[in-house]
Amino acid sequence: VHALIFDPGIVASRPGAAYVYTRKDGVWSQSQRIAASDAQGADVFGTGIALDGNTLAVGAAWESTSGDRSGAVYIFERTGSMWVERQKLKASKPSAGAFFGAHLALEGDYLVVGAPNDNRPYTRTGTAEIFVRRGGMWMSQQFLQPASLSENANFGFGVAVHSGRVVVGAPRTSPYFTESALPPGEVYVFDLNGDRWDQTALLRSPNPTQLDCFGIGVALSDLGLAIGANGDMSGARGIGGDPTRTDAKLSGATYLYAPTADGWSETAYIKPHNTGTNDAFGYVVELDGE
Repeated sequence: VHALIFDPGIVASRPGAAYVYTRKDGVWSQSQRIAASDAQGADVFGTGIALDGNTLAVGAAWESTSGDRSGAVYIFERTGSMWVERQKLKASKPSAGAFFGAHLALEGDYLVVGAPNDNRPYTRTGTAEIFVRRGGMWMSQQFLQPASLSENANFGFGVAVHSGRVVVGAPRTSPYFTESALPPGEVYVFDLNGDRWDQTALLRSPNPTQLDCFGIGVALSDLGLAIGANGDMSGARGIGGDPTRTDAKLSGATYLYAPTADGWSETAYIKPHNTGTNDAFGYVVELDGE
């Protein structure tokens, strides 16, 4: 589904669905098929998905009630063994083609929704929005779009939330698909200060190339921050290889960062054991514990 996000020429004829699998006695089996209550022909329901405890958020990036492909997010809650739709969220500033809900991050009472194709103020600059749950209902808390963003930044392609911190990637994905000359991407860090999220860091690739897409995937845990750069060109393998190599075009890489007193410090440069051209390693990243 993610491949649809940045190819608007693809015709989607079905609204999409999400599937829940449950593990019992070590075996996974499908327990429920979930669809939007107001599903339409080309919503692409399931583009983004996030699960935390008894709350499930599902994005439908092409939902069009507030403009063609403006996007929406559906909130489900688990009641007994079933998931029940509770709320539908739209951007506080909906716009056509934004793909709101393409990427989601959920923890506790905070939900981060990326709209990486939002055309404000420039073409595909991208936005993100933080929602908070109060009294059982979700409401917009803050609209995010740093002033430093420019055209084709795709801010909101990667999103993560953990322990009062939100991370949003602006990977500038156009180079990955068209090889045009754009900056290699950035990652923005926001920390909760009262009821406001303040930007506290801006991270860039330590070994930038135009095709990096640094920030296309981001993840947070107590361990630190993981950043995917699926356009990385190094043919290195494993952890701690040479990031300056250019012998494996679009093979991809993932960086690990740890917070320090002065900001963030890179702790690992990660490649798979079998690096290959066009692998796009790091397109999606996750962290959990160790």
